Amino acid sequence: KQWYQRRVRGLPHFVCEMCRFLAALQLLALSLCQSSSVDWIPIEGDIRIPWDLNTTPIQIKQSSEATGSFFGFDMYGNRAWWGAVVVRFEDEMARYYITDCTFEFTDLPVQPEGLQANPERIWTFSKTAESLTVSCNGVQLLEYEFSESEDSECATSSSWSGSLQDELGIRTGNINLGGYRAKPMMSD
Repeated sequence: KQWYQRRVRGLPHFVCEMCRFLAALQLLALSLCQSSSVDWIPIEGDIRIPWDLNTTPIQIKQSSEATGSFFGFDMYGNRAWWGAVVVRFEDEMARYYITDCTFEFTDLPVQPEGLQANPERIWTFSKTAESLTVSCNGVQLLEYEFSESEDSECATSSSWSGSLQDELGIRTGNINLGGYRAKPMMSD
């Protein structure tokens, strides 16, 4: 009986120590994730990755382009496809398409600088329940408000306004992408 009482009395201390250990482990894991998120992960062909765009903006490094080339990503939730964002280059213009929101490719309101002269760019995509934001080399090119879409599916669809998305499928066409990464905490 005394052995059991000593074990029970010591249990709260053990639990506290275990909680401290787990908290320290969690901080270590978080710091490792943040530091490794700066490294570019190569994109070879079309890939599918676990990613929550609602909580973690993604950056994609572009290293070449040609007229008619494109890149973009498909979004998946619970293994089901539900939407896509595509950037396409045509006649020295960058255009975008968002499924269930835009009816056709539309010119980005702000164009990336030196479109043909400097194809090396870092694109940043982030999403909230209200909007999708696209930036290039730290300059915001688009903040697409889902509620302002001409397509009623855009604002009412749980795909864009919800948070069921948990994977991205990055795809390319006639363009070289240098890699992807989580947007570093201190960058635009």
